[in-house]
Amino acid sequence: MEENNIIVLLNEEGGEEEFEVIELITIDETEYVIAQPVDDSEYDIIFRIDEEDGEEVLSVVDDDDEIEMVSQFYYEDFDGEGNES
Repeated sequence: MEENNIIVLLNEEGGEEEFEVIELITIDETEYVIAQPVDDSEYDIIFRIDEEDGEEVLSVVDDDDEIEMVSQFYYEDFDGEGNES
């Protein structure tokens, strides 16, 4: 795991959590980050990059259709390994 792929985010309780950025992708002008918790490699989380008050913020994607769209794009266009196909 490369150190420069690690981001630190605040969880709902205000504690810090580290994530490894797997991929940054753009779909229809919307940017998404696929990340994996450093301490739990069992699952990935998809974040959407939104803008609030002129600043970029990461919002967890919890809409099933949006998750499916991003997952399908990632696995079809990036072969699920971060390599463009």
